[in-house]
Amino acid sequence: MDLKKVKIVFNHDIDTVSLYDAKINNIRFGGTSGAGTTISLSIRVPLEKGQTYTVVIPPDTASTDGKQLGKEHTFKFTVAQ
Repeated sequence: MDLKKVKIVFNHDIDTVSLYDAKINNIRFGGTSGAGTTISLSIRVPLEKGQTYTVVIPPDTASTDGKQLGKEHTFKFTVAQ
């Protein structure tokens, strides 16, 4: 398991540049990889087992055809022990 990436699946192909301001626990991700609907966001330090994280996807995140989310999306997850 790669504890330095968070994989997100969208329902449209995503312009990865538009994810520049995405954050995990109020820290901007270090970069993006992937294409289409499945994007991996890199973090600078490994995720800690048992820790709960909050991811914030900004409202200007856009699909490859230019449609923006329009509102901020937030979700939480906990890393397995």
